[in-house]
Amino acid sequence: MADAEKDKEYTKEELEAVVKGLSGLQVDTNDYSKSLGGSKQMAQNEKEFADMAKMGGKEDGATQQGGVSEKSLKCGKWYKFLNAQGTCFLYIHNITKDITSIRPENYEDEPEEKSAAKEEKKESNEAKVPLKEIEAALEKAKAAGKIPLLQCDEATHEALLTFFKYKGVVMDTRALALGAVKTGIKYDDAMESSRKAIVHAMKEGKRLLVDLGADVAEFKTKICTMKTRDKFPSQLFTFGRVAGSRMVYEKIYKDEDKEGGQCGVRDGFETVVSVLESVPLTALQEKLPDFDKMEIVKVCLG
Repeated sequence: MADAEKDKEYTKEELEAVVKGLSGLQVDTNDYSKSLGGSKQMAQNEKEFADMAKMGGKEDGATQQGGVSEKSLKCGKWYKFLNAQGTCFLYIHNITKDITSIRPENYEDEPEEKSAAKEEKKESNEAKVPLKEIEAALEKAKAAGKIPLLQCDEATHEALLTFFKYKGVVMDTRALALGAVKTGIKYDDAMESSRKAIVHAMKEGKRLLVDLGADVAEFKTKICTMKTRDKFPSQLFTFGRVAGSRMVYEKIYKDEDKEGGQCGVRDGFETVVSVLESVPLTALQEKLPDFDKMEIVKVCLG
């Protein structure tokens, strides 16, 4: 009898009543018409289960792993309900009565959840450009007279860097954002490295990928200033402003960079900016010159 009671499996309706119980709503066993089951017995079950859940819902001697018993991770079924305040989901086990707000490792999505997740992923991917089609997206931005700002997740970011290392020139701005203490690269060295990347791309007539990654430097106020226009001109973030102005690009060249004493920009040079999608657009707007004139392109692996 004890084993049968111990392994009782509570129904989805009873579990949902627990969520109401935890939110402070009382189940009145004298008015069972208000219970989810609509019967006196169901109302009693709901109240008993809610009481047990409030006491922790833990069996004597249970081994705890991340706030739930080991048994909850090996058998039975978890149900998910939105709490009464609508602020988070609660996961409730149908045998052990464990309750947690953290998704258990053995929780299985309901069929409708799987369908919704599949549709959401489909809609998300439809709005993104596969990496294999990035050339067309870059040309589209160019035709519109805008600098493309490529947003992507970490996996796509790595592939994107590899693509531009073969097809263009990559400027890593991490040291400009995080400083010498975190990166081991001094400010002057980071600025010189950026200058060389710009010159390299101009001389070769290649796209320059200004990679922001997850950390955006203060380009507006600290990096692209009048004092640093010979290393990192603000015009780099405006379509056609570097290649179209001799006064701008001549300042970036040093004597050792010149070819036959001349400096110029070959056809094909253009700026592309990349950033992880976790970076808020407000941060980009605050820190990037002419951000509002850029073309945002969301990229995925495809």
